[in-house]
Amino acid sequence: MTPDEILNLAVKVFYPAIVIFGLPANALTLYILIRRRRRPSEAKSTPGLYLIALAVADSLVLIFIVFIETVVHFVILDRQVSFGGFCPFLITLDYGAHNASIWIIVVYTVERFIGVYFPIWKHKVSNAKTAKLTIAGVYVVSYLLALPHFFAETPTTVQDGNTTIYRCGYVENLSAEYRLGLIWGQSTLSYIIPYIVIIGFNGMIIYKLRTMRKIGTGLVRQMSEVTATEASTSIQPRAETSDSPHHSFLQKRLKEEIEAVAQKAGNSDDGGGSNSRDKSRVTTLVEIHPRPRSASSDNQDSSSDGDRKEALAPVETTSPRPATPDVSNSVATEPSPESRHFSPMIPRGKARPDSLRARVLKKTTTRKPATRSMHKPVVVLITISAMFVLLWFPRLVIFLIVRTHNVGRFDNFSFTVAIEVASMLGLLNSAINVFLYAYADSRFRKDLVSILTCGRR
Repeated sequence: MTPDEILNLAVKVFYPAIVIFGLPANALTLYILIRRRRRPSEAKSTPGLYLIALAVADSLVLIFIVFIETVVHFVILDRQVSFGGFCPFLITLDYGAHNASIWIIVVYTVERFIGVYFPIWKHKVSNAKTAKLTIAGVYVVSYLLALPHFFAETPTTVQDGNTTIYRCGYVENLSAEYRLGLIWGQSTLSYIIPYIVIIGFNGMIIYKLRTMRKIGTGLVRQMSEVTATEASTSIQPRAETSDSPHHSFLQKRLKEEIEAVAQKAGNSDDGGGSNSRDKSRVTTLVEIHPRPRSASSDNQDSSSDGDRKEALAPVETTSPRPATPDVSNSVATEPSPESRHFSPMIPRGKARPDSLRARVLKKTTTRKPATRSMHKPVVVLITISAMFVLLWFPRLVIFLIVRTHNVGRFDNFSFTVAIEVASMLGLLNSAINVFLYAYADSRFRKDLVSILTCGRR
């Protein structure tokens, strides 16, 4: 096979495959996105609207450029039939769909950029009404900018040996300025401006989100350290040893309270009262803090839950009771809530130290920094933009080489092969968005798997 035959075979296999796969994939994407829009949580979101508009534009590209102009005319009819008067309409529809497919990505990028860098304008830009008007404007402007091609295209013929090839080409008496304006104008709208906006704005969005993530992670770490430090200084241990300063302080305060109560009871006895031990009861040191465990008491149940609860119980004093014979300081019945007076040693209403410690540990260990799931629309946008840049970049390079070196499109076979390969890669971008959405969005992936498996998973 000659190189020309190999190239023709590749074209006849590749473009029908794109149509067979791309149109159902875009239809499935539209079905998933439209069904998601019916959910109350998605009714006012804008990313779904832009993705729906992009799927429609990609479908139009596959219908007009790939199916009609390439599959029907080149593969089926083998360029032996002329489009006739349909040529200007077909070329206009081609460029309009191509412009819309690219500029939907551009306006979506601008919308996300404003939301990230100018949050004060987000409620004016990132709403359903504004998104619908923007999408409608993109479609109208895209086809208006394609109108100049309507007046420049006409059916032409090219003689290839003994074979006559019919195709759409420029009008013979078209001025060089008009033709040059069409070429550079369309290339600027399709490649140069979109590349500058998409690469520049997406790069700034990525930089901003990375900076915010670093700042957020640092703040979370600092807050966790501060909270843990405060908790460690404010939470008292469950059991204190006799050597600790806190234990000595409690002993001193408890001794002062006991002496004060005893003195008060003694004064009342001098005035004809009864036994002070019968009139007032004070919780002893054993009830506040159990004795430290020694080597001889390892087998005792001094560290049981009951002792822990007693160690955390508040110091309390109760109002005088009627005299009872031989009531011990360490054994007492529970006083009524009305007669309970809390000691200033442990403030009333203070949270239990063990529960407070658990709450602090829970807050410091379960709080996570911002992750990719918080910015799924941005991740989807960056994925779409990166794929657009990669797949259409060869076409841009070939265009610049051809125009700057004054090389004819059909004069050199190597350039013909390069143009065909670049066109294949660029048009492939309109058929693979379903994979990009499934990769970047877990919800879309779940919906897609559910549909493909008929709800079995």
